[in-house]
This record gives sequence, structure tokens and C-alpha cells, in this order.
Amino acid sequence: MTMTHRRVLALVATCAIALIATPGRSAADTSTAAPPSAFVSCDASVTAAQAGPGLYAIATTVREPLGEVDVRLDGATAHWIYTLTSPHALLAIPDQGEALGIAVVGTRHADDAPVACGPQVGQIAGDIARARILDAVPQGVPAVQPTSSAVDPPLNCAHPFVPASTVHAAYPSITMWQVQQRLSGIVLVEVDIDPNSRTVATSVASSTRPALNENALAAARASTFHAPTYRCQPMGGSYIFTVEFDVQ
Repeated sequence: MTMTHRRVLALVATCAIALIATPGRSAADTSTAAPPSAFVSCDASVTAAQAGPGLYAIATTVREPLGEVDVRLDGATAHWIYTLTSPHALLAIPDQGEALGIAVVGTRHADDAPVACGPQVGQIAGDIARARILDAVPQGVPAVQPTSSAVDPPLNCAHPFVPASTVHAAYPSITMWQVQQRLSGIVLVEVDIDPNSRTVATSVASSTRPALNENALAAARASTFHAPTYRCQPMGGSYIFTVEFDVQ
């Protein structure tokens, strides 16, 4: 680091991975762009919060304009599919069943045919996120009923639904010239991982400072991730690794 006008120029960087869909892909080309695991990336991610017996509040996040999102709630021996047209909804499980896992399994763009994807494993939130999700659901909105359901084989593992996670977030490097220029910004790196948690591809999804793109890509490639588990099976997928550079 260098000292300029008695101020120390320091880099503060944070890294995180999020379950967010792959940007810049249409329904027509999603399947050809999937990683080697044959995982078809969704255009949305989802988080749920229990709102009452058999009721779940849903918050979806989309990277592209969507007409509909198909969300699947999984219980111990059955699952239910819901078709959503808004980012927040209240879902009703028949007979007040309990959901153990959640995923996005299909999307529809305006005037396009439905695309089966994922499953893009979501999360049933804890207390803090639960309050935020419940507050976002419009008051008095009727609960959405499932469009289909099916009986599933019993689950045979202790943790059948586990979202993707970052095992180790590599600290991004930065050159002295970049420090002297006080280059700051946020770079979103799309990371494709296979079911064995190996990174198979990286690309820049968006960037507020293109001069830092290669730094962020290198950090993503040096980081390690854990693939999600869905009904006791590891899944591949595409996720967003966020690198924030703050030179001050």
C-alpha cells in the first residue's frame, strides 16, 4: 500500500454466493448453455417462510422478466407444484402438510413455452428472513393452491435439502495501480458448479467497474463451493458470486 496525502489506501473486499438465476439467457437457449452436469439453469430463485399450519410465504428473485415461475414444495413423502405470477405469494399445502424443501423447477417468459429447469434449490428461512418475507406478502392475498402434486419415495438421508454454499471465499488480489486509482466497484461472477462441487465455468454477470472484472474472476476461480442437495442427491447449478471492492 502507499501513503498519499497522509491517507492510507486500503482495499476492503467481500465475497458471497447467492442462489440467483443465470442472466442473459432466453428460454430458447438455456439448455445449450448448461454446465456439463446437464443442469438447466432457472431464471429465478426462491426463499420460503412458514406462515402457519400448511401455509408458506414465498419470495422469488428473478434476473430476467418472467411471466410465471413454477415453485415446488417438498414434504417427506410428497411434493406440490405451484405456478406463481408475482414475486411474493402465500402457498397452501393440502391437509396442512409440512414442507422440508423448496426449489424453482420451471419458468415461463411472456409468450414463451414453459422451460423445465433446475431444480434451483431454495431455502426455508430462519427467523430474521422469515419476518422480512412475511411482511412482503400483500395483506389479504388469497393462498395459491397447488397446480399438481405427487407421492415420492421416502427420504433416506439426514439432510435431504441443502442450498449451495461457499466453502472458502478467496480474497481478491488488486494491483498497486488499481489501489492508486482508487478503483472500487461490485462485480457479480456467475459460477457453474457440477454435482461434485467442482467449478466448471465462470463469467461476469454484471459489473460496475470493468477494470476489476479479471480480479473478481480470479477470486471466484480460487474459491471453493459446495453443491446443493435436493432430495438427498447432489445437484449442479449456476450461482452468483459477488465481489465488492472498496478502496479507501
